[in-house]
Formats: sequence, C-alpha cells, structure tokens
Amino acid sequence: MEMSKELRHLRELVLGKTPSENARTLMAALSLAGCAFMWRDNLKLRREVQALRESEHILEHQALHDPLTDLPNRAMFMDSLNRALSHGRRHGHPVGILFLDLNGFKQVNDMYGHETGDQVLRVAAERLRLSVRPEDMVSRYGGDEFAILLSDITSEEQLAEIAQRLVRRLSAPIRLHDRDVALSASIGYALGSPAEVSAEELVRRADLHMYREKVQDRDHTLQNGVWAVGD
Repeated sequence: MEMSKELRHLRELVLGKTPSENARTLMAALSLAGCAFMWRDNLKLRREVQALRESEHILEHQALHDPLTDLPNRAMFMDSLNRALSHGRRHGHPVGILFLDLNGFKQVNDMYGHETGDQVLRVAAERLRLSVRPEDMVSRYGGDEFAILLSDITSEEQLAEIAQRLVRRLSAPIRLHDRDVALSASIGYALGSPAEVSAEELVRRADLHMYREKVQDRDHTLQNGVWAVGD
C-alpha cells in the first residue's frame, strides 16, 4: 500500500537522527500534527516506533556495561556510588566499596594470548558476581580491575570478611584449553561517611589501600584494609 503524504512527512522529520532523537521527534510530531489516528491505525508506524525504542534501550545498555563481561562499567559504577552516597547522607549510614586487581594478569596475556586473558576476565567476573548478594554491584572498572559497591555495610570488619571470601573464590585455578591458569587478586576496601567523602575520594582510598598492600606484602595477609594474594 502506498505511504500516505502525512506518513512520508513524518519519516522525513526523523531522517538522519539518532535512534533516541528519532523516537522523541516522532512522538512529538505525532502530537503536534494531530495524527493520533495514524498512531492507532498504522501498524507499520507503530512497529517503527517500537523498533526505535528497542534500539534506544540497547544503546543505553551498551553505554553502561562492559562488552566483554556484561558487568556494569566504570560510568555506571560511579553513578551508582554517587546515588548510594546521596542515600547515605539522607539516612545517616556509611558506604562501603571494594577495589580489586588481578595479580599476574599481564603474564597470562603474555604466556597464553589475549583470547585466554579475555576468558580469565569473564571467569573472574562471574565468580565475583556469584560471590556477592543480588543488591550489591560488581563492575569492571577497567583492564583487570573490578570495583564492588556493597549494600548495608556498617564496619570495616564486614568488608574484610567479604574481601577474604572473594580472594578464596578467585584463587581456584581456571581450566582453559587443557591447562590450569592460576588466578589471584589483591583487594582493597574503603568505608566512608557520605557527609565527609565523595565518590572519587572513596575509590581513591580503596585503590590506595589495595596498591600499598600489593607492593608491601605478596603473601596471604590482611592488614590496613587489604587482603592480598601474592603473584
């Protein structure tokens, strides 16, 4: 069936725009042009709008998730951390995070190749995700670094216990291509009062704790807020 003049005009309005802009422009045009009957009766138009909305959801997911592990990425983690701090300010409770780095990951890439390295990251991501509660957020912060936002944490002792559990889960060898790939990690944590610390400062503290212990102690130790497993 030949496309109506009105429908052709609407399609021209959205030509060349992004999926998000397309959806908004199309809906605005329908309202302003008084074309409610077209929205109701034209199945093809409804399908096009639905496709644009689905494309927008896909793009939003891609913008906020790591493509390799499908974990929330750094941007989503920082946004969620800022939200948690705002909630903590209103209700007067602290916010706790973990910052994790895989030890010896460069050597894995050098010895076995980047494809194996990617598989190691996927396995590590899945182990971390399964080791925390559904309300906690595990994110891939970048490279071989992961950041975890924990809910309802009130003490550093709780953070230390969780860090130890994660180290044990990560230390199990990974079977890849008929070989066992050893995995270990250093984990730093930080607990902050939302009234006194920003999201960036909380991450900096956890990262600093992790780095100091990674350098100073390569054995199984737990002190100064970090549990480390040697390379």
